[in-house]
Amino acid sequence: MAKAKVDQMDRGLRRSPPYPFIPLQRAMARAEQLWRAIGDVETAVGEARQHWGYGPNSSGAVQTESALKQFELLEVSGRGEKRKVRLSPLAMRLLADPRLDAEEQRKLLQRAALGPEIHRLLYERWGTSLSVEEAKRFLLTERHFQPKGAEELIREYQNSLAHAGMLDSSAAADRRSNSAAGSPAAVTAPPDLATAMHENEMRVVIDGQHLTVSARVDHQGIKKLIKILQANSALLEK
Repeated sequence: MAKAKVDQMDRGLRRSPPYPFIPLQRAMARAEQLWRAIGDVETAVGEARQHWGYGPNSSGAVQTESALKQFELLEVSGRGEKRKVRLSPLAMRLLADPRLDAEEQRKLLQRAALGPEIHRLLYERWGTSLSVEEAKRFLLTERHFQPKGAEELIREYQNSLAHAGMLDSSAAADRRSNSAAGSPAAVTAPPDLATAMHENEMRVVIDGQHLTVSARVDHQGIKKLIKILQANSALLEK
């Protein structure tokens, strides 16, 4: 077998499994761009990519389309050059339904946040209290992620769930993320994260060298919270 083909296969084996290229808040901004340009009508995939500011064969365009599909914000029909896309009913409700109240918006955002399969796997294991080190080990050993891919996914996952009101978020982290990517602010504002928490509910998010925690715990919950903080402390020391 030619060396070039072997190298190509090796790179393929080392690639991390699919996960959203952008977090939910930026995916919503991309959905809004498409809605403002063409509404809820079906359009050629190349035209949609132009509205996002990408060339027809740009890797960013492919990854953006994939992210919106994973968040259930985009529907795709056809194959090859005949492929067409349109915003999903979920996206249109979030973007254009005047009857949508804050509680329903929160539920729809949570549905979108758990659209990606890998997000559901993480949420089923850790819920709102993600242990970063444990999640990283899980992704590396059981889901065959590469280290960089695992770290990128964890950051994206935390930002997406925070936007849906499922984790605490750092406003500074969101601003840096949007500014670095040059994308507009999301069309929908995050739900109120100060909503009363359930008994022994914990929300943990990593932002660089800072850990943000919100918790409502009893005596037993304190023990669990200590374990979570200990599990995340190693990441902050890096």
